[in-house]
Amino acid sequence: MHAVMIYSKFGPFHVARLRAAAGEGRQNGDRLTSIELAGSQADYGWAAMPPTPDFESRCLFPERDYWQLRGHELRRKLLAALNEIDPDVVMVPGWSAREARATLAWCLRNGVPRVIVSDSQPEDRPQRALRVWVKRRWLRLCQAGFVGGTPHVRFLDRLGMPASRCFPGCTVADNEWFDREVGRRPAPREGDRAFRLLSCTRLVPEKNLLATLAAMSREPRDWVWSIAGHGPLQTKMEELIVRRGLQDRVELLGHVPYEKLPALYRAADLYLQPSVSETWGLAVNEAMACGLPVIVSDRCGCREDLVRDAENGFLFDPLDPEGLGKALARVRKARDRWPDMGQASRRIVAAWGLDLYALNFWRACRAACEVPRSKRADRVAAYLIALAS
Repeated sequence: MHAVMIYSKFGPFHVARLRAAAGEGRQNGDRLTSIELAGSQADYGWAAMPPTPDFESRCLFPERDYWQLRGHELRRKLLAALNEIDPDVVMVPGWSAREARATLAWCLRNGVPRVIVSDSQPEDRPQRALRVWVKRRWLRLCQAGFVGGTPHVRFLDRLGMPASRCFPGCTVADNEWFDREVGRRPAPREGDRAFRLLSCTRLVPEKNLLATLAAMSREPRDWVWSIAGHGPLQTKMEELIVRRGLQDRVELLGHVPYEKLPALYRAADLYLQPSVSETWGLAVNEAMACGLPVIVSDRCGCREDLVRDAENGFLFDPLDPEGLGKALARVRKARDRWPDMGQASRRIVAAWGLDLYALNFWRACRAACEVPRSKRADRVAAYLIALAS
């Protein structure tokens, strides 16, 4: 079996996942080719990834940014690449992106089985009737799903994709790399009662950072918060930090290269993910692999699979003005258990690593290939998608 996976831009964790899937495939005589659409992507600071012999890959626009690509040129090159590769099954990258529509239409025209890659959940945004209707019909054109975790399986099942054909694990971190790079965590400093929070996130509205800053300013001043990431809210956050007098409490680190993240996790006591909308929350995986307890919004897609209340972390409602304060009060009471909670994080996240990605990648591919398809219906659907594009 020859499978194709498509990403807008490779990040380091994409490459780690693809290496694992390619290795798993080789053991069974399967082959993986990945298509990277562009050499950069403005909303992420990932450097260009060097070629790797571990899996076949091609970059369609190595000198361009993903957001600068015009729809027609992206579609033309992507379809040419798919024609040349001639795969047996294709991972369709989501619901609404330009490449998703082009990929699905190509599969339908050529009778190629398709797996939808989805980390969508109802909590991400309002599920209006038209949106649900479109997603139901989109799912009817796919034969299997490669999804984030439990909420995402449940969502696709509700939309019409049987849970038996939905396979979790599309959003995992390279646990072993983070565990190895972070090394032994330092012992708590004697007499130091200030705890160090860390968030690794883009500075965008859905991450809920402005409201979290306001909430933190009302808390006892026994915390320090480092935020790694960049985005359009940078200036507003800087202004709010000054207005609330938090200059000695909050540090905006800007973009931090992937290879330097373990040092940040190692220096922190707890990880905080306060988003009001978060399909998964990959930094939670990374923090847990580094042995940190976590404080996670109950809107994050990883909440059910990764966060066990009071065992390795705490959940809170980001829309409740007092929600974070209540979680922090519980954190303070559990301070003596933080090392044990960090070890629990490592144990829990161990089941959500590259092995799961590799195994369920190919399970989803095989499940898709086993579902009967109507060539005539596929051609009609391909025509309609082409018209809509």
